[in-house]
Amino acid sequence: MTLDIVSLGECMIELFSEKSMAESRYFEKSFAGDTLNVIAAASKLGSKVGYITKIGGDPFGDYLLENWKALDINTSNVIIEPYGFNGLYFIILKPEDEREFIYYRKDSAPSTITPKDLRPEYIKSAKIFHTSGISQAISDSSKETVKTALEIAKDTGVKTSFDPNFRQKLWPAEKAKEALKDVIEFIDIIFPSAPQETEKLLGISSPEDVIKKFWDFGVEIVCVKTGCKGAVIGYNGEIRKVSQKLKVEAKDTTGTGDAFCGAFLNSLLEEENPFKAAEIANTVAALKTLGRGAIKPLPDKETLEKTLKTLQV
Repeated sequence: MTLDIVSLGECMIELFSEKSMAESRYFEKSFAGDTLNVIAAASKLGSKVGYITKIGGDPFGDYLLENWKALDINTSNVIIEPYGFNGLYFIILKPEDEREFIYYRKDSAPSTITPKDLRPEYIKSAKIFHTSGISQAISDSSKETVKTALEIAKDTGVKTSFDPNFRQKLWPAEKAKEALKDVIEFIDIIFPSAPQETEKLLGISSPEDVIKKFWDFGVEIVCVKTGCKGAVIGYNGEIRKVSQKLKVEAKDTTGTGDAFCGAFLNSLLEEENPFKAAEIANTVAALKTLGRGAIKPLPDKETLEKTLKTLQV
């Protein structure tokens, strides 16, 4: 078996309401997780993808597996903990499109993953291995597993991809900085967000300076996400701003950065250079915002190609 992208991390049950928690009587059920969102985006564009995680044996476990398989995500390295539970979070829509996230994830099944749960041959089967800072943050054992998986990938010639995805609610910036330093030597492609995230992790807000900093660490491709503006890409000694060409009225920005990462990696696998890959990824990210949730609005290859023709990308 050969896969294009394998990712490692946590997927949670999402419960969404457009009203306050006090007013809400009904919630819309879905699922999402940063590393899962990335491979879902790539899969819809044609990549063969797989996921490394644990899920609980509660009723949500079957729901997750069924939906992952519907997205053509290989689940042969998904471990089921019979007595474990799946984390969940609420999204409450607030005035002016602000969102409040309420998490219940402590000691969930994904957080119990350890290096012993890894199958090295599964990681070796991929062209790109992807993971994130959130995957590091959910537990000490998960942080150790992320490092071990990156080492396996790097040692066997698999390209490695990493999104720092710093979340203050999960851990303080100092711990996130230490965790990033612990794995930076194993990372080939990185997706930091500027300026808020990079200021906390590096003390740098300028995308160009961020790129140079990661180049100094030995990272080959640095893709600095700058929200609706697009991205700034550093590759092979060149730094280039790649602006967002598709202007949309965003309905929901949840998972937009993950959609960008998935599309970017898919484009690299189609032998696009990183600058062209970022143009395509910008378009996918904008299309994702047209619907609610991190997964359902992701465009397929046909939709993307039609949109790119209108933009002449």
